[in-house]
Amino acid sequence: MSQEAPHRGAPVLPPVAYPLLGLVFGGILVWSLSRVLLAVKKEYAPKKQRAAAAASRLLAVPGMLQVARANLTRPVKLYAQLAISAARHGDDLYTKSLMTLADGLDETDRTRLTGARDGALKALHDFADWLEARQKTMPDWKPMGEAEYNYLLHRVLLLPFEAREVATLGEIELARYRALEAWLKNPGYASPDPARAARVPKDQAEFLAAYEARLREITDFALRGLMSM
Repeated sequence: MSQEAPHRGAPVLPPVAYPLLGLVFGGILVWSLSRVLLAVKKEYAPKKQRAAAAASRLLAVPGMLQVARANLTRPVKLYAQLAISAARHGDDLYTKSLMTLADGLDETDRTRLTGARDGALKALHDFADWLEARQKTMPDWKPMGEAEYNYLLHRVLLLPFEAREVATLGEIELARYRALEAWLKNPGYASPDPARAARVPKDQAEFLAAYEARLREITDFALRGLMSM
């Protein structure tokens, strides 16, 4: 099997597709992590049901990453580095946040959740190691160009837009947000420079704690507003 060939049974993709696969799998990885976080933080169902949903998603992670290895024949270095970082720096989500769902579970459900967690973590770390070992052979990032972007829009994201239409939407949104910034009392409030913040979180755990505290403030404010109405 040549380096360019996909795994057996997979559709044969045109050459422009392969550099995009790293971006796609990186997006899937982030989406999978966000679904697990949703199961932990959103009380949409009893803990037992949310734990079962999280375990099901985690059990699918090793298989998804095996498909990624088979399809990523020519990953771009930048996308690989982003995937490596995501895979190696999310352990607290699994070992701490996720396990808050284990309270009150019976032994069978707890064992299923823990086993799914451990399997997903191992698969993620192995995937990061696999990508890192291949970095020297990966091409550097470069603009994908209009043809490749149109392929991403039509065949991967399944959107009915052309690249130029997306650019037009971006220009409209940019003008709208600049107009919103003009209404601010202090234009510096719109600055993305983190130095303007009173405190920058030193790690992911501190960021998550600050995020959750701010989310509680917003939720409490919304509830007070609804009750007053």
